[in-house]
Amino acid sequence: MDPGRADGKLPPVSDPQEPQAEPLTLEETARATAELATRPEASRLATSFLELVQRWAAPSAVLTAVRDPAGVAGFRLVPSLCNGSISLGIEKTLAKLVEETPQCLARPTLVRGEEMPGVRVRDNVVVPWWCEADSGLLVLRGVPRPVRPGLGEALALTAAVVWPRLLYLAIGTFVLGLGLLLCALAFAALDLRLSLDPVRLETSFVQRRTRRADRV
Repeated sequence: MDPGRADGKLPPVSDPQEPQAEPLTLEETARATAELATRPEASRLATSFLELVQRWAAPSAVLTAVRDPAGVAGFRLVPSLCNGSISLGIEKTLAKLVEETPQCLARPTLVRGEEMPGVRVRDNVVVPWWCEADSGLLVLRGVPRPVRPGLGEALALTAAVVWPRLLYLAIGTFVLGLGLLLCALAFAALDLRLSLDPVRLETSFVQRRTRRADRV
């Protein structure tokens, strides 16, 4: 019998509290930012940033998107800053996410997963970013609980050294690829024109012989 209860009943069992994760400190964030800034190559910078995200949050997928009116649902993915399983048409999912949680465009936002009995629910972390005239979202999907306090803010700070180098590299690569495509089309047109020259010569020869035969 519980001596604290006059009726002899057991006290109600309190719900276990969700464990608390160690918060990300400003010193840890500053060290990570300084380390990323030392990466000379863009590819190594992208790899290091994704490794940092994995170390801090362990998400099942990471995707980075630029807001682009000409893109699918107003977004365009940055492949070098995407990792994990990303479904086709994820841009539409991003647009729906923005519609349901518009505050994610202004500040880091934790989108908690739907609670289900017997299922270990994971959350999503959305971090907005800006770089010159470009802006977009960094989305961490399937982050296990508990999410470290200050995760979104820390990622926003560390990513500040990533966007200028990788975004403009992606734009330059896109322009270079478009230029090569146009060159390929020009050479294909030239090749088609040269391939038709023998046909034109043969047609002209046959026409001249036909005219001479008619005169005779």
